[in-house]
This record gives sequence, C-alpha cells and structure tokens, in this order.
Amino acid sequence: MGNMQVRGIATAPIPVFIKNKFGDEAFSKWLGALSPEAKAVFSEVVFPHKWYPVTSIFVKPIQVMCDLFFNKDLKGSWELGRFVAEQGVKGGAKLFFMVMSPHFLISKASSIMSTYYSAGSIEIPEKGDKFTLVRISGFSDMDRVIEFNIGGWIERALEITGCKEVSVKITKSISQQSSCTEYRVSWK
Repeated sequence: MGNMQVRGIATAPIPVFIKNKFGDEAFSKWLGALSPEAKAVFSEVVFPHKWYPVTSIFVKPIQVMCDLFFNKDLKGSWELGRFVAEQGVKGGAKLFFMVMSPHFLISKASSIMSTYYSAGSIEIPEKGDKFTLVRISGFSDMDRVIEFNIGGWIERALEITGCKEVSVKITKSISQQSSCTEYRVSWK
C-alpha cells in the first residue's frame, strides 16, 4: 500500500449517509466499530478540503458500514457513491448537471477525481453514442470499496444528466491485480 490520500469532501458524506439511511443509533454502532484513528476523525468535523489517509479514513470505514448494514456486501459502497453524486449536485449545480451531456460529464472525470484523491488518472480510451469506457490508472491504494464507490457515483451522476437505463460494469480491476480499473458505461 502506498500513501494515497482522500479529501474530506469524499469522506464527510459517510456518516451523513449512515444517519439518513439507518438512523443515529446505527451511526453510533458504526462509530464504535471503527479504528481509534477513524473514530477520532468521524467524531469531529470532517473538513472538506483536508487530506486524510485513504485506507484508514475511507476504505475501512466504508467496509465497516458494509459489514454492519449491508450483510458484508459492497453494494453499500455503491449506494454511498450514488448518495455522494446526489449530494454533490444539490441546488444550482443540479441544473448544470441536467443540461450536461454524458460525454461532457465523463470528460470532466479527471478533474473530479483529483478533487477527491491525491493520485490516479482517468482516461476515456473508447466512446460511442450511448457508451464509454472509463479507465483509472496510477491509483496505488485502489480497493474494491473505492471501485464500487466510484461506480455508484458514475451511475447516479449520469442519471442526473437525464440518461436512462444506466449500466456501469467494472470490467478490469486494480484491486484484482489488473494494471487499471475499467468501467464499461452505457445508457439509453
């Protein structure tokens, strides 16, 4: 594992998601199950522009959430990614998203990624009318939790742009020993 960092803007929604979906008691149960380092961060205000260690303050807390509330299924990380996309486009930004084309949104993925993570790059090696391939590389601490989280974010962000029947499939995975993580994204 490297020294990847994640910005607070990516971690701050985790407790909000848990409280909204499962309630304050569930949040307390989750907080109690975290490492001392993560518990200290999530017991205070998570600063949106501060950098945190990706594994201990993002991956492991999401894994704990999935273990506790999603029967150990990473579907919880996917749902959290959808929630973050939804939260990110509240108000005026939602109008911007709604008039954005899917390809324009995906072309902005690199700048969006650098807002959340200290390393990693995104390229679009292939695209067509109703599909695109999104490739992430240079992400040393990639984990299935992060891959699912990004997949959920892509799915919801495209739905917000007006795409129907969005499909996001992880076809290659750094966490499964590939050199990159790829998402095959299609919509109607």
